[in-house]
Amino acid sequence: MTSATRRSGAAATAVPVLEISDLSVELSIGGRWIQALDRVGLTIQRGEVLGLVGESGSGKSLTALSIAGLLPGNARVAGGSIRLNGEEVLGKSEQALNRLRARSVALVFQNPTSYLNPVLTVGAQIAEIFELNPELLEAAGGRTRRREAWRQSIEALRLVRIPDPERVVERYPFELSGGMQQRVVIAMALVRQPDLVIADEITTALDVTVQAQILSLLAELRRTVRLTLLLITHDMGIVAQLADRVVVMYSGSVVESSDVRTLFKSPRHPYSKALLETVPTIDGGRTVFRPIRGAMPALTDPPAGCRFHPRCPDAFDQCSRRKPERLALDPGRVVACHLYEGGAVSE
Repeated sequence: MTSATRRSGAAATAVPVLEISDLSVELSIGGRWIQALDRVGLTIQRGEVLGLVGESGSGKSLTALSIAGLLPGNARVAGGSIRLNGEEVLGKSEQALNRLRARSVALVFQNPTSYLNPVLTVGAQIAEIFELNPELLEAAGGRTRRREAWRQSIEALRLVRIPDPERVVERYPFELSGGMQQRVVIAMALVRQPDLVIADEITTALDVTVQAQILSLLAELRRTVRLTLLLITHDMGIVAQLADRVVVMYSGSVVESSDVRTLFKSPRHPYSKALLETVPTIDGGRTVFRPIRGAMPALTDPPAGCRFHPRCPDAFDQCSRRKPERLALDPGRVVACHLYEGGAVSE
């Protein structure tokens, strides 16, 4: 099935590009299996940007690796479902997962130098994608196909707003700045026409000016190629700029999900409120930072009940005794917090 066919079918039946339900993942640590993801759920529609936010260690990247079937050797899926265009991902063979990663899902990580071959030119690395996926090229043989792959490599760089792409294709990665390298990696992701792009902290290693340029590029690509994006970040400012909806994770669990505007206007979960307060503000000419008190609990020794309760300013007795259930407060608004039990319907 071609990418165009998948898109047409998905649009006709309104099937989400990505649907994760009750995903639980365990890690082998110190000779025992530890729960790292606890019944994670999220949905992304075609053309949507979903922000997945939380501190380091909250489970964001592990969720992303689960989608692409790239879990580390000490991890295993303990339950749940991951559906891409309605098709179950979990349980697929390695060969099927390779096909999935080749066409349907593209990942872009924060350190582009780790994913670019230092001994090949940028153009050679993009052209190699066309060699491995000849269906991306119009029917052509031999030298004609190679010329077309090179031409489309230049066009891929032009798409991500790299100046003078005819010159850049001849350069090696070390000759480019970090921002330019990240644009190359984004271009390499997009040439495969994936159904879903997963961007994991892709601006973290960049300075503020370059970060703004990359975010502007993503916003533009969303309009021009109808990019469907899972945006993983710890920065609520980036979520406000790019995302339609947001899923907040803490210590392996989803604690709140909502459309972006609603969450920023009235966050319900105390952790969501704390994350928003960490966004720097200006007060009398100085930048004010409000870090969240305490630290993320260790996976090997999590607190009983709600895992956020030791850091929560609103905690009460019930919070340390029992895990909160996911509650649907409003259409599209889900919160896992004891503060709202009795006033909402369990999801």
